[in-house]
Amino acid sequence: MAIDVRIMQTRKNKEPMPLRVILGSDLLYGAYDDHWRLKPGEMDEDEFLAYIPLQIGRGITVEWSEKELFSIRLRILTPSTPAELKVFYETVERVADYWEADEIEVDGRFTGLYNFLDGYSKTLAVNQKSLKDMARSVISGRNSELTFFCAIWPLVMGKAEAEVFIAEPSYFAKWLHSKQNMQAYYGTPAFYKAENLILGRYALPDGALSILPTRAYVPYGYNDPETDELLKCDDFGILMYDSKGCEILGEIPYDEFVTNIKNKFPERIKRFDGNHFVLEKLDVEEMRQLLEMTVAKTL
Repeated sequence: MAIDVRIMQTRKNKEPMPLRVILGSDLLYGAYDDHWRLKPGEMDEDEFLAYIPLQIGRGITVEWSEKELFSIRLRILTPSTPAELKVFYETVERVADYWEADEIEVDGRFTGLYNFLDGYSKTLAVNQKSLKDMARSVISGRNSELTFFCAIWPLVMGKAEAEVFIAEPSYFAKWLHSKQNMQAYYGTPAFYKAENLILGRYALPDGALSILPTRAYVPYGYNDPETDELLKCDDFGILMYDSKGCEILGEIPYDEFVTNIKNKFPERIKRFDGNHFVLEKLDVEEMRQLLEMTVAKTL
C-alpha cells in the first residue's frame, strides 16, 4: 500500500522546484542499486529516495528533475512510521506552497491541499491498523513472512517481529531504524546461466560485518526475460572472497554454508530479521576452514 501525491505548479511565472525545498531540514537522499540497496547521495535521472537519517524508515520516493516545471510526485509506502508520515505531509505542504498549488492529486483523485492535510490523523490510524493486519497475517500463517521495502535495504517481518508489533506497535519505528542504521554489507545474489541451469551466487568478503539470508532467495524484480515471471534459481551458493588479495578462495552450496557457520562459528551469528542473520567478520583463514569443511564432506 502507498500514498501517492502529485503536485502541479500553478505559478504564472513557472519556476523549477529546488531540491532544497523538497528536502527541507529533515531529509537526505539517495538512489537504489539493482538490489534495492540505497546509494546515499546519489540520484537517478528523474527519481530519488528521500529519508530521515535520524529515524530511518521506508523512505519517500520523489519523481523530480531539476528542470521540471509542471509536476512533482511524492510517494510513501505504508505502513510507515509516524515520524516519516509527518515529514511526508510537511513535504507535500512545503512543495505545494512553493508552487502555489491549492489542489493536488492524491491516489489518482484531485483534492484540496488543506483537505489532504486535515486527513493526517486519520492516516496515522489507518497506518497502525495496516501494520497490525500485516502482523496478524504472519502470526496466523496466512503469510510465512512479509518483506518491507525500506530506505536503506529490504527488511523481512517474521513471526517473532509480528508478535512484537502487535503487542507494541511503536516498536516498528525502532526496528526499522536499528536494522538500517548499521555499517554492514547486505548480501544479495548475482545470477548466471550455465547450460540449462540458473545459478545464484552470494559473495562474502573477509573482514566485513555481513547481513545474509537464512534461506537464499530470488529478490523481487529479478524476472526471467523469457516468461516475465520471477526468476527460478536452480542452484544457490556463496563465494568466499579475499578482499586484500582480490581473489575468490572458493565456493560453498548456500544451505551448507549456513549449516557450517552454525556449527563452526555459532558465536558469530545472530538473528537479524525474518529471513536474515548478521555474521560477524571472518578473516581469510576462517573462510578457508569453512571451505575445508565442505571438501571433507565430499571425500
